[in-house]
Amino acid sequence: RESFGALLGDQDGLDLFQRFLESEFSDENVLFWMACEEMKQLKRHELEHKARQIVAEYIASDAPMEVNIDAETRKSVLPFLDNPSHTMFDRAQKAIYHLMERDSYKRFLESEEFRSVEETAGTKF
Repeated sequence: RESFGALLGDQDGLDLFQRFLESEFSDENVLFWMACEEMKQLKRHELEHKARQIVAEYIASDAPMEVNIDAETRKSVLPFLDNPSHTMFDRAQKAIYHLMERDSYKRFLESEEFRSVEETAGTKF
């Protein structure tokens, strides 16, 4: 078991973690994290659409998959909507990363899904 970062950096590990969170009905955090990572890869002209999509899905107070971030962090992204950047969600993404690392990841390591993969294939996370 290396780390939570190794899990998120490995596509198979990320898929397994996402499925685990789906089974707990709590996959909004990892989906938000993945959307932020995707945004960092976009061309400049694609940023505004993706930024507005992320806010609508995860950040807005009435978002269908609202993530658990503090009000100050939530407000910190809104000024960037008219001139988005690749890093506008970094603060919120970092908060969600730490939340998942402290909470969801620990439950994942104890889960049947993880144990079965660990037994059959060994793991690097």
